[in-house]
Amino acid sequence: MFIIKFIIYISIICISSYIGVLYSKKYSNRVKELKELKNSLNILKTKIRFTYEPIPEIFADIAKNSNFQISKIFENAKNYMSTIRCWRSMG
Repeated sequence: MFIIKFIIYISIICISSYIGVLYSKKYSNRVKELKELKNSLNILKTKIRFTYEPIPEIFADIAKNSNFQISKIFENAKNYMSTIRCWRSMG
């Protein structure tokens, strides 16, 4: 009886540890992505301050030079701005 309880306790500990490892892998790249987002926002701030490029072009440049997750944010913002501009020119 003691051996069965011991095996069950060890199983619970191992399964809990495995679930914890799975959840931690999901968030392991989060710090890197946040640092890259901060760098991309600093680039945006600098380009707005020192160049006379339109903001959609700046977003396209940042999207081209960032990793996939960050580039999606800037690409979506650029597309949103261009659809708003097209919509306003039609109305």
